[in-house]
Parts: sequence; C-alpha cells; structure tokens
Amino acid sequence: MGSCSVNGYQRNGNLGVLSMRVIIQTTDESTKEVTNTPQPWTAEGLKAYIAERRYERETGGITVGTQVVTTNRDEMPIWQGMLLDIVLQPGQRMEFEYKPRGGANTTLTLAQVQRCYACFAWHVAACFATERALNAMIDGGADLDAIAASIDSAWQQNTFEWEAPE
Repeated sequence: MGSCSVNGYQRNGNLGVLSMRVIIQTTDESTKEVTNTPQPWTAEGLKAYIAERRYERETGGITVGTQVVTTNRDEMPIWQGMLLDIVLQPGQRMEFEYKPRGGANTTLTLAQVQRCYACFAWHVAACFATERALNAMIDGGADLDAIAASIDSAWQQNTFEWEAPE
C-alpha cells in the first residue's frame, strides 16, 4: 500500500493566480515511486488558467518583420506617444528610436511605427477575444479537458510582416 497527499496546485505563469487544478501525489512505499495525478479541471480553475495563458501571450511580445516588439502593458503608452508625435507634428520626425525589452536600440521609420502599433493593438485585442471565446465554450458546457488540451493552439499569430496583407 502507499500514501496519498494533496501536493498542491498546478502553477502556470507569473500572474500570481493559481490555476486551481489539484495534483494528487501518491507514493508507493515499497518502491518509493512517486506519482503525480492531476485531478479533473473545474470551470473556475480552467478559467483562471486561461486568464494566465492570455496574460502570458498578451505580454509575451510580437515580431514585426525582424523587429521584436515588447507587448507588456507599460509599453503601449510608448507606441501611443510615437503615434501622437506623428499626428501632432506631421513631417517633423521621420525616424523614432526604440529599444524592446532585452533588445538593442533600433531606429524605426514612420511606416514601421504605424505598422508595429497596429500589430501590437491587434495582438492584444486578439488575446482578449480568444480568452472570451474559450470562456464561452466553458459556459456552454463544452468538455473541460478538451478545452484545456487546445489552449496552447487557440492563440492567434504573434509574428507579422512589415507589409499588411491586402
């Protein structure tokens, strides 16, 4: 016979929220082999996990052409400021300095700033739309394990070309 204990919660991301999925740990006393068995998802736990994954995806950055763009929440005002400068001072600035998190300084043209911002805004909106759609599936009674298995493939693109598709 072995022992059994609740080992805790599965932890994902750094949002400070637990995914609410209990892991049962059993130990075979004769072999000392430990087995961790995830328990079935609850709707509340899966929604918390989806929110964590959305936050990770939302703030994980995008790539436009070869330019890495930081998409954390502190970054949006920087892009909005560059766009405001373009609107309020048309023709005054043709280039903007930018340095993504962990990256090197780079110079962006007006068109690149506009494209990066458009991709950034689309990416963030798409992350929230995906979270909403997954939560609607849960509320609609869909199989929780099937939803959990599909979460990583549910998110939209995070790589874009410099030229917008027609």
